[in-house]
Amino acid sequence: MEQPKIDRIIPPVTDGEFIGGDEEVEPEEWLTIGQMAKLLEKSYDWVEIRIKRHFLDYGEIRLNPRGKPLVHYPSLVYDALKIEKDGLKDYPVVHPEDISLDGMSLAIGKTERWIRARNPYLDITGTTKLNPINNRLFTYYSERDKELLLTEVERMNQYPVAGEDDSTVTGLARLMGHDAKWIHRRLAFVDIKPTIKLNPLNYQLALYYPTAETISQIENLPEQYPIAGDDDSTERGLARKSGKSLTWVQKRLAYTVITPTIKLTPENFQPRRYYPTAHTIEQMHAIPNKYPMADEDESTVTGLAKKMGHARNWVHRRLRYIVLVPSIKIHPRNHQPDLFYPTEQTIAMINLLPEHIEHFASYDDLPVEHPIRKHPIKRQPIEIRILNGIDSVTVDNWREFAECATTDPEIFLPEEGRSSRDAKKICGRCAARLFCLDYAVATKQEGIWGGTSDRERQAIRKGQT
Repeated sequence: MEQPKIDRIIPPVTDGEFIGGDEEVEPEEWLTIGQMAKLLEKSYDWVEIRIKRHFLDYGEIRLNPRGKPLVHYPSLVYDALKIEKDGLKDYPVVHPEDISLDGMSLAIGKTERWIRARNPYLDITGTTKLNPINNRLFTYYSERDKELLLTEVERMNQYPVAGEDDSTVTGLARLMGHDAKWIHRRLAFVDIKPTIKLNPLNYQLALYYPTAETISQIENLPEQYPIAGDDDSTERGLARKSGKSLTWVQKRLAYTVITPTIKLTPENFQPRRYYPTAHTIEQMHAIPNKYPMADEDESTVTGLAKKMGHARNWVHRRLRYIVLVPSIKIHPRNHQPDLFYPTEQTIAMINLLPEHIEHFASYDDLPVEHPIRKHPIKRQPIEIRILNGIDSVTVDNWREFAECATTDPEIFLPEEGRSSRDAKKICGRCAARLFCLDYAVATKQEGIWGGTSDRERQAIRKGQT
């Protein structure tokens, strides 16, 4: 379509007077919204929406050839809209069988956020397509995606719906007039296991406790445990009284023979693990005399990782499959007790292992037991999946090996102010973590991906640029 000819330029209107002239100008110099709509073969609303969004300050009131004052825009606005129109041609047009996000929400009876949270875990691939009615881009889903989501809904419906006598941690905190952290700390000392149930309001899975029984046990905690005295200290108290860091204290407590006692803090009656102050500090300072000093030909796991040029987790994983017992010795640099391995022998045995171990292993199936610590850190048994051949994790199939596929997706979308520790623990044992992280950094996903938060991935992107 040829561009209409504007045979004269009209300066801006001033003081309500029409100032005209007979000077010939190029037709592309000033255009109204209607003229741009005809040239672009778009609706008037399509042009007006984009001008209000980006180019509102570019308009000037001028007279059209009929002498009517209208808002005109320079040709650069028309050029920008033409580029946007041409760019839309690269996207496919929506098919009648495609389902939009809000349409999918109505079809399965779930919120849009619920659907987005399950996109990566159910292998749902929404496609960006052009809506020809309003010429806007939207995400559309296929019938296959709908079937996967309906299957997920059926799976969730297998769980019972929470009743009036069930409460989450947040609900218990509201009923007892305390915050969730206060409740969490006490739940660690009660003999009640939560049950996975559906929230009747939003049908999301959550951990529920029997309300009356849980509140009764929490309120009876002061009767079960004594109040800590002046000669009792927590780990932080030991660090403060001994003038050492908390890490220093925790490291040495792992090698003492002192059992902590659960007592209540006098100030707020919080249950904590307390140690006898004087005896514990004496035991911690005596540890360097209890164990021998490490030699130069011995290394910790961190030292082995540095010498082999691998990550610490890489070495840890392979140490489970070699018949070699470490020794507790004192580090010559910081005089802290640690597990030491003979360097050359350990590296040689690790190098003999195949590159990929073809079976599953867990903490319960270690071929060799490490020296028993009196108070080891509690670890949940996890499965390490190291596969080879066709079944190995690749950039194309990493979603099949993702640990989050069998976990509630809401954990990986924590609300503002909520902890992401549980989600990152799951990511830490996932065989597809690195592929997941690369995908999230490239596509700017939200939530916890590859063991990182939004802010951490933003820092990664800044480092790449």
